[in-house]
Amino acid sequence: MTVWQGSARDASVLAANFDADASPPCSFTDAVNWAEQRGVNVLSRSAPCDCAESPCAFPGRLLDYVATVSPYPFVACASGNARSVQDGGDGEGSDEISRAAIYNGVGVTGAEPDTPSRALLTRYVPGQTQNRVGGANGWELPSIAAPSRSLDTAGPNPGQIEVVSATSASTPVVAGIAASMMELNPAMKTRPEGLIPGLMVSADENVDDDLGGVWPMNLHDGRDDHDGAGAVNAVGAYWVLRPQAKMNGGNTAVKYGHDFGGISSAGLPQGQWYGEIYNASVPAGATLRAGLMLMAKVTCGSTATQTNCSPQTHPFAWLAFTRNGSAVSGSANSFNNIQFAGYKNTSGSTETIQLKFMVLDWNGISSTTYWGIAWTSEGTSN
Repeated sequence: MTVWQGSARDASVLAANFDADASPPCSFTDAVNWAEQRGVNVLSRSAPCDCAESPCAFPGRLLDYVATVSPYPFVACASGNARSVQDGGDGEGSDEISRAAIYNGVGVTGAEPDTPSRALLTRYVPGQTQNRVGGANGWELPSIAAPSRSLDTAGPNPGQIEVVSATSASTPVVAGIAASMMELNPAMKTRPEGLIPGLMVSADENVDDDLGGVWPMNLHDGRDDHDGAGAVNAVGAYWVLRPQAKMNGGNTAVKYGHDFGGISSAGLPQGQWYGEIYNASVPAGATLRAGLMLMAKVTCGSTATQTNCSPQTHPFAWLAFTRNGSAVSGSANSFNNIQFAGYKNTSGSTETIQLKFMVLDWNGISSTTYWGIAWTSEGTSN
């Protein structure tokens, strides 16, 4: 019997660092383009995807563009490193916070509450609240959390081991799990819109409630819990993203599933349900977690840089949970291109919940965009 270990044995690692002071200078754009030319499937950026100063101003826009150009890489970007209240900070992030200004990737934070990478890591939009599940408008970051304390990594010299902490450690963890999912299911190599919801729905909730209720993760409490969908779980992602879990609409109800495809405004007018409806099996007492992603559109010049890419534009979608035709939960957040919601089965018996979605507003997008959906009703959740 062979047990899947979660390793990506066929993966190659390329280091593409940028240095504005080098001779000749190597910009962030140079580094990204160098990696893209080599056909990378995963991009991991252990630094913020948004900062005010040159040369890294709004690189998230460039990465969003790269994620929409073949080979359509998965992008993980650090989001954090602000000091937490427990560490003596104000918990508001202030000048130390890093936001992952990215739509077509994931913003990653550290899961441990007593490290400097654990803080109020949501980047607020003025005048708006932040909660994917509650449906209030706003852009919630990070997307997911990962281990961030004292991780062994390969050093710059052969055989050298370095110990690192904070989001510079947690972001490559998520990138590595993404690479292992691609090896498990080769279809994921060019489908970040399918991979990202799968990682989010399979993440663990309530993994860090050792602060006496200060930072519990709970889909049903109507508050932002600073960890996105929870702490990344490679085993849970395996069940959601393995090839056997790809479903077509009208499927027999199952606990785990995912699907992906392409849609356009011509084929799916605003306000009409997408033709496929997915059936999820939810045992008594279990929580169903589901996510939907529609890729944002970014246009760039012939030589892509972070300064000549247009702003991100994404369709505004509604992810709905229904039972016997009646809505029981859902997510419709106009500022996010990822919808994420949960439903707890309190009926006392196994239920079948239908998952469906529609585009409420195409925001002027006429070309094809790509979507992915994923769900699970097993895992660590309230």
